[in-house]
Amino acid sequence: MIIKYKHSCNFQTYKRFTWIFNDSVKNDLDTNICYSYVKQRDVYNNYHYKGIYNIIVWEFKDLNISEFEKLSINQNVNLDNVGFKYNEVLNSKSDLEINIKLGFAFYNTLKVNLDKNSKIERNIESSNYKGFYGIINKMSFSTEKGEPQILFNYVNKRTPTVFLFYKGQRMVYVVIINSEKSFDEKIINILNLE
Repeated sequence: MIIKYKHSCNFQTYKRFTWIFNDSVKNDLDTNICYSYVKQRDVYNNYHYKGIYNIIVWEFKDLNISEFEKLSINQNVNLDNVGFKYNEVLNSKSDLEINIKLGFAFYNTLKVNLDKNSKIERNIESSNYKGFYGIINKMSFSTEKGEPQILFNYVNKRTPTVFLFYKGQRMVYVVIINSEKSFDEKIINILNLE
């Protein structure tokens, strides 16, 4: 019965989400290591760009576009005791483990929480996306009431990251870009965020 809550790994679904990249960079995606984790209410896609950047594009079908303004980002949140009795781990034993509460739900909005060892360097915002460039150690996604649902743990070290909520035509996507090499928020120019 618990199995129905888990994502299934898929090596074709990611192709449906490449629209988020500008055409000029699509040839620089390493399709040999692109993959998706698929579940009924969400699709997690992982891309590798130029052998330097790891890019996550996560579709959450329960995030309502009309609630875009309610999506919030909070700093200096204590995430030391976040854990789930029943969970699954995406990217287990990698440099970014994602611990997910089985049966998680956001009900149209979510809160992003960064721990005290993470830091937002610059906010990024336009009419259809908002987020930040910073350094992340741990990050969680919680319900509007503050109940943790997903925990991101950068296992080896604090990692430079661009994080965005992107308001597409029908739903909201989460886009996360990481690299161990130095970069800045201009990396979003590879994305088609119109």
